[in-house]
Amino acid sequence: MAKFENIPVANMIEYPDVSGYQWAPVGMTHYLQLSRFAEEVQKIFPACSFGKEVPVGPKGHVPRVRKRGWSYGEYSVYVYHKHKSLIMGEIGVREYYDNDRENDFFVSSQKITHKTYGEYSERYSTTLSRNMGTAVRNVKKYIMEVPPIELAETGGQEIRRHWGGSAKELREAVRAARSAVVQTATSDMLMMELKAIVNSGYQFVDPIFGATVDKFLSEVAECAELERDRSQRVSMVSVEVSPQTGNSLFSVARTEDIDSWAIEWEPKGTFVEDTLDPDIAGKLSVLSMCHEGQWVDGVGVKQLPTVFYVVH
Repeated sequence: MAKFENIPVANMIEYPDVSGYQWAPVGMTHYLQLSRFAEEVQKIFPACSFGKEVPVGPKGHVPRVRKRGWSYGEYSVYVYHKHKSLIMGEIGVREYYDNDRENDFFVSSQKITHKTYGEYSERYSTTLSRNMGTAVRNVKKYIMEVPPIELAETGGQEIRRHWGGSAKELREAVRAARSAVVQTATSDMLMMELKAIVNSGYQFVDPIFGATVDKFLSEVAECAELERDRSQRVSMVSVEVSPQTGNSLFSVARTEDIDSWAIEWEPKGTFVEDTLDPDIAGKLSVLSMCHEGQWVDGVGVKQLPTVFYVVH
């Protein structure tokens, strides 16, 4: 496989008894090994779940075939916590078709980077081991929750495009309206003169031209208002329900310049409802009623079911 991607937990279909042997077909050694591997992983993460990404095919009751090569097949499950936003990683078994060769256990995670292979190699984000004990140690080393900074980075550039989209549309509207006044864009002196003429109460001889000028000045004013009022500060908020208390927890990371090509995120901490910034809390209420990916000017966007980006 290529560079590992952390998939949203909302896309997971769970295997209810992956660390038992209920789903392991008789005689399928690789499934039995994967089941035992999962059982060891569950000792490390007692509350974790195992699953696959939707949609589920007709064989959805058994772990997915991750890859088939000419000499082997790989069978795997994703590891995640239901109350989190993204999965932690993937575990599996590589079965060799040569009966004289033992199967390998593998772990895949964004924390694994075998730069020798390159990002598009199947080995870039995967580590193999013949011994289950070694594989379990690799799980402890590489399988982990995605911290707020990395969670924010997953949608940072897309949020940058959302944030800049409104201004871009208004600028294009200004250019279009201006081109309707003159065939090519001219200096701002023309805009100043037109504004003075309209404010004086002058009635244009051609009412269609007058309406075109009014639209042009209106678009310029709206664009200027947006540029004046909006902030480049954006907060990523990850919402999860604590398994221990049942209360909502809000992990916040913030950037001071969402318009930067190299967005820098700073962790701001984890809050409960009583300690969360009221401005963020109010905007989360609005975004919770929106569709995923629906940008709201001055408010933000719901990126995933439990991940929001809020503008300030």
